Amino acid sequence: MRDSALAAEYVDALTHGHVLQEKIISEEVSTSQKAPDQPPSIRYRVHLQACVAPQNGKRDPNFKVIATPNKDAFVAQEQASLKVQCTQECHLTILNLTADDRFRLL
Repeated sequence: MRDSALAAEYVDALTHGHVLQEKIISEEVSTSQKAPDQPPSIRYRVHLQACVAPQNGKRDPNFKVIATPNKDAFVAQEQASLKVQCTQECHLTILNLTADDRFRLL
């Protein structure tokens, strides 16, 4: 999520090929808060070196993933749900970035 919206570029980037090998060069987690009454924004930045094989040479233009959260922003202890629609059968991985800057597989 970025600014209460799904970062579609990230989802789109995953459909261009298969990651065969990767090496993390650097990682950085930062937070910012526009106002005390608003939730903080968390940014995870990673620089990596990857070996990517093209997905049969071309991306499937008919494959789409639409993810819709039940709210735009959440506070601690609030229940979140995500409605996901895919145009074809696929494997989907959902990660949660926690308040202590860790990722948890959902």
